[in-house]
Amino acid sequence: MFRRLLAIFTLLTTIEGSAVSDSVASTMASRSAADAVQEDVRPLQPAPIEREIAGGERHVYQAEMTAGQYLRVFVAQRGIGLTVPLLGPDGQRIFEVALPNPAQGQARVSLISQTGGAYRIALTPVKREGPRGRYEIKIEEVRGAVSQDDDRVAAERLIAGGDSQRTAGSAEGLARAIEKYRSALALWRKLGERKEEADTLLLLGSMSHNLSRPADALDYYNRALPIWRSLGDRGKEAQTLSAIGWTYQSTDELHRALEYYDQALPIRREIKDQRGQAQTLTTIGQIYMSVGEPQRAIDHFNQALPLAREAGDKIQVAFALQNFAFLHIGLDEHQTALDYLDRALPLWRETGHGYGEADALNSAGIIYEKLGDFEKSLEYYDRSLKIARHIGYRHGESEVLSNIGIVYWSLGQLRQSSELVQQASDYYKALDCLNQSLSIRRATNQRLGEAETLNNLGLVYEGLGETDKALDHFNQVLAISPGQASALHNMGLNFYNRGDNRRALEYWNQALPIFREAGKRADEALTLLMIAGAQLRLGNLNEALGNGKAALAIIESLRAKLASTDVRTSYQVVNRSYYDLLIDILWRLHQTNPAEGHDAAALEISERERARGLLDLLSEARIDIRQGVEPGLLERERMLQRQLNAKEQYRMRLIADKRGDQQRTAVEKEIASLVNDYQETR
Repeated sequence: MFRRLLAIFTLLTTIEGSAVSDSVASTMASRSAADAVQEDVRPLQPAPIEREIAGGERHVYQAEMTAGQYLRVFVAQRGIGLTVPLLGPDGQRIFEVALPNPAQGQARVSLISQTGGAYRIALTPVKREGPRGRYEIKIEEVRGAVSQDDDRVAAERLIAGGDSQRTAGSAEGLARAIEKYRSALALWRKLGERKEEADTLLLLGSMSHNLSRPADALDYYNRALPIWRSLGDRGKEAQTLSAIGWTYQSTDELHRALEYYDQALPIRREIKDQRGQAQTLTTIGQIYMSVGEPQRAIDHFNQALPLAREAGDKIQVAFALQNFAFLHIGLDEHQTALDYLDRALPLWRETGHGYGEADALNSAGIIYEKLGDFEKSLEYYDRSLKIARHIGYRHGESEVLSNIGIVYWSLGQLRQSSELVQQASDYYKALDCLNQSLSIRRATNQRLGEAETLNNLGLVYEGLGETDKALDHFNQVLAISPGQASALHNMGLNFYNRGDNRRALEYWNQALPIFREAGKRADEALTLLMIAGAQLRLGNLNEALGNGKAALAIIESLRAKLASTDVRTSYQVVNRSYYDLLIDILWRLHQTNPAEGHDAAALEISERERARGLLDLLSEARIDIRQGVEPGLLERERMLQRQLNAKEQYRMRLIADKRGDQQRTAVEKEIASLVNDYQETR
């Protein structure tokens, strides 16, 4: 889910003015002469014209030209998707540029007049209903045509043709778009048009990325970067740095990604680009979220949100809110996540952003799935699926179908032995949805999404008892991404569940260094935990102890970085298995060597988990400054805090001394009484 949201976010922000879906083409095609729009005709001029426009309006600009003249017009929009057709004196369409991205976009429209007369450029919103947006239009150049102008016009037509091809959303369409962009690139180089050359390199980088060709994408972006620097275009330089960062991020090279985002962010601050700052901060937050550092993610999202609001960019505000929701989903703070989604959804609807709305509904479905409310989960998934299909959002459709498949798999897992017919029905419903998802993902060249769906199909085949088919699907995942740590981890789980602990260890030991290299601390901890479990099964108790301690140390270090007591408490509850396994290992060691103090160590781990919750309560209380509370009550509260803290520290010392069991029992009674008194003061 997170990868998909990130892909959508980047597609909307990396290449300004990019066409983002085949829904645009279908929306344009649905327009007809029967559509009644308010037409406003004005003269085109060199001075910038800035205006608002809304659905149901059509702003037309015309320029009187003689035969053999060259005209170039600049158009930029913000907050609304536009179609920009160029019409000849006879009213016939010469060609059309699409600016469907509701966030912002820009284009240049050129022509060489074949006859004299009034040439018109029409600006029409893509959607008939929706919020108002703004645009700017101006003549950049008008003069007698020269021979090079034929190449300029041809290059622009190639770019427009490439844009049209990529709206199809298929791998074939993207490949055809790349060919058109390459042809345009050769013309821009021939003309010495450095800015247009760099813009086209950005388009080629974006298309290569969407075709899962990261090496090609990086090549194009790295060729564009020095051009922008030589032109002194700091905004485009930051945009290109962000695109390079996103490419590394999509291949899990997260440290490299951060290097480029950290270069882009100060540039965007320097040029006071609030929207760009919000984008970059949000993306950096996503990285910290994926590597298990939620507090740093929260810090970046909190910086991004006010910037997006100050910029008046409701789409970026919605993205920030949705990222907060994803973060709290990861922490199993389901109600908080739903609250953020409830704030994001109206913004997606207000801006007419079907992709965001579909994603938000899909996220709500994920939350209810995690809560075990499968009926409500399917309800949200169904709403998301209908929107995705209506607007032609193929990536979202495939994601939701995969999620629905997993719900049916989960329902099958919960069936009793007396419900074999219903269980089989659930599994076959899961297979149907997952195979639909797989078909779409293959057709649209979603290689990572294909791997995800193959993995889910493997889980269903495991449920059906077809272990060989399951193993085949897991191997297909690794064939797509041989070094994908999560796939290696899942193979380890597959063999662990078969009881083949040694094979499981082989896969986990391959996954572990990859997680470490990528800085994915939470995944590293989980893999260490599983390794410890397998070693425990094999009787390698000392090795299990070392890995169990290492796993718990990571979890506790990540937990310590969380600012909120509530978040820390939730995080500890979610990761209780780390404490439980380590206690189990220590008790097994105690049974083997009773004199080595492993029983005390096990007790210390158990008590340490309990103590952290209490110490969190005290820590939170020390920073809770409440106005208007009776001074005497506050003083009593502070006294109880000090007593609780002292007693808890004393209890921890007694735990380390096995001779202090009787004293420890007495101290625990005192602590219980103090806690009761403390709660009454609050």
